[in-house]
Amino acid sequence: MTWPNNAQTRVCLAGLLGLLSACADIQYIDHASNRTMDQATDDSSAFSRTVDFHLDPAFYETPPRCVMILPVHHKKAPDRRTAELVEDAVSRYASNRFDKALTARHVKFAARKRAFDPGHAGDRRRLGRALRCDTQLEIRTVGVEDLYAIVWADKSVTIQLTLTRTSDGAVLWRGRHTARRADGGLPIGFLGVGAGTFSAGMLASDSDILPSMIDDAVRRVMASLPDTRHF
Repeated sequence: MTWPNNAQTRVCLAGLLGLLSACADIQYIDHASNRTMDQATDDSSAFSRTVDFHLDPAFYETPPRCVMILPVHHKKAPDRRTAELVEDAVSRYASNRFDKALTARHVKFAARKRAFDPGHAGDRRRLGRALRCDTQLEIRTVGVEDLYAIVWADKSVTIQLTLTRTSDGAVLWRGRHTARRADGGLPIGFLGVGAGTFSAGMLASDSDILPSMIDDAVRRVMASLPDTRHF
């Protein structure tokens, strides 16, 4: 069995990158400002598994007493199911960082009850006052990529979160991470092709992969936030 040169090169390269990524540890990069974080390349390749974040001094000046998790805007997620998976994961891990964290489901219910739009800045301030919540956690980015090349499968999820003060919109913290899963094998001989095809197919068809990757991405991003709970 022979492969066209360009396809073979691409698959081999993907396989080598995947093997290298398995050995890479998660690195936390604390950026000096939001600007330097924006200028940093969001490298989701297999060579880099990083969590980029910036914690503003204002976070410690006025530590959040209550955080409301804002629902994902419909344009910021591929579909409603993915948005809900991210919202639930963020709500779950926020409870491990703050004394009071209002889940996205609770915020959506409260906003509907008061005819507020969580996507509107003015309504968010009014909602914060109504719920007596001084801080909001916004899910700024939800990116999902899926590559399937017969003998190689590659999935990635990018999550970016932003913590802002409800009263004036001041950014207290931002975090971003890309979680990645890959599987398959190099197309070397019939056995290599068969094993790679099987492994890649299993990853591509596994419906539990996306929830697991979302959980990984959110957990790693939220780990860069200080624990402000009082025990």
